[in-house]
Amino acid sequence: MHYVKALAAGAGDLRGLPNGYRVGSEPDRRLDFVNRNSRAFAIPPGLNPPAPCFQDAPFTPAPCLNGFPTVPGRVQVSYVASYPPFLYVPVGLAIRAAGREPAALYAGRAAGAAICLGLLLGALGGAARAARAGPALWGILLAATPMLVYLASSVGTSGIEAAAGVAFPSLLLLGGGRPLRWWGWAGVGLAGALLATARPLGPAWVVMDVALAAVVSGPHPLWRWLRAGRLGSLLALAGLAAAVVGSLTWTVRYGVPGPLPHGLSGLPAAVHESRLHARELIGSFGLDDVSLPRPVYVAWATAVACYLGAAFWRAGRRLRVILPLALAAAVAITVAVAALIILPTGFGMQGRYVFPAAAAVLVAAAVALGEVRRPLPGPIPAVAGALVAVLVAGVQVLAFVVNGKRYAVGSAGPVWFVPDAVWAPPAGWLPWLGLAGLGAGALLAGALLLVRPPAGNPGDDEAPGLAHRSPAQPEAALAAPEP
Repeated sequence: MHYVKALAAGAGDLRGLPNGYRVGSEPDRRLDFVNRNSRAFAIPPGLNPPAPCFQDAPFTPAPCLNGFPTVPGRVQVSYVASYPPFLYVPVGLAIRAAGREPAALYAGRAAGAAICLGLLLGALGGAARAARAGPALWGILLAATPMLVYLASSVGTSGIEAAAGVAFPSLLLLGGGRPLRWWGWAGVGLAGALLATARPLGPAWVVMDVALAAVVSGPHPLWRWLRAGRLGSLLALAGLAAAVVGSLTWTVRYGVPGPLPHGLSGLPAAVHESRLHARELIGSFGLDDVSLPRPVYVAWATAVACYLGAAFWRAGRRLRVILPLALAAAVAITVAVAALIILPTGFGMQGRYVFPAAAAVLVAAAVALGEVRRPLPGPIPAVAGALVAVLVAGVQVLAFVVNGKRYAVGSAGPVWFVPDAVWAPPAGWLPWLGLAGLGAGALLAGALLLVRPPAGNPGDDEAPGLAHRSPAQPEAALAAPEP
């Protein structure tokens, strides 16, 4: 119950009171873990959490939502009470400001979505600083999957973790180490702080991204870049360190770890679960019971594979070693999280738990295509850019339609569900479908603008700002990867 935790956090109640769920409500192993993480919180009148009346029935519509049913009771239990509470505070403040349901739920979702939007704009800003912004942008678009957009619309903090998992490495790695202004350093520090405090694994993701930046650029160039930032980089690092320490302190003091498996007995199941749920990185909605058409997963995965392959092709010697290692590390992290943290609790693995690890691989590939001295030859950039833009815009709209159809008429209902909808969001389906179309159109138009060859000498085999920086300003940029 993320809603309950956010509602309490908005009033300053970060810890709650001991409580739990009754015996029989979950299998024994799950119940033990859930109850050790659960706390009770007071609920003000008119702000009871929404009841999941549509749960476990994806093929039937959700007309029960029309009356906005809520869970009764002045005290509610949240099973995510041990999560770091910091980012639940702004969401909870938005819920309380709205005053009553259903406006309160929408306000909480909007608050989380606004944070995610800011992070994604930061990631795009990082791509825009690359020597070749177009190829770098493709990686950001492929990392911002429909799953990220779906999570961004929820009251929980998974969306913030996913968006920060794209933004933080983008701001660290893209731009070739060219100097940042104060607002750039503010973006680095804020994105890292949000990643650190979103969920219990946040500090580990920050360490992973900083290590990746040190490996990609080299520790000494990274240090020179930080020194060149002066007060801006100092404040960014201080804020980031405070967020990591705060998140770790909360998790160590209040977090309840699951029982770790003995030896390597959990690895086969972890490998199977990780492979089975990899599609969730692209998109799987509801209670993992609303899926996209199979060709969509194939198309997105193919685009990612082609992007990584192109990055390996054009990368220098250093990045040709780093990219496969980064991919292998992301797979190993996924299996380790499944084996050591998730499966021992009795719950199943979900792709969103390791979203930052997958995003980091795509950002490393974006460095290879956006910063190295060997651009993609001939018409490849124009064709690839157009294909990525069309794929991303089309799949994002399709994901919105598929998820909306589930609640309007059920997953088995008609493709054009608007006339037969038994549930609709405020103002009906057409305005929201139109808004989704406008968003996809804006994304498509912006991405296609970058397809055009840059003015000047588009055939130049050197990345501006990397190969031609002044020797008198060695701290102005990180060392370029070897050709």
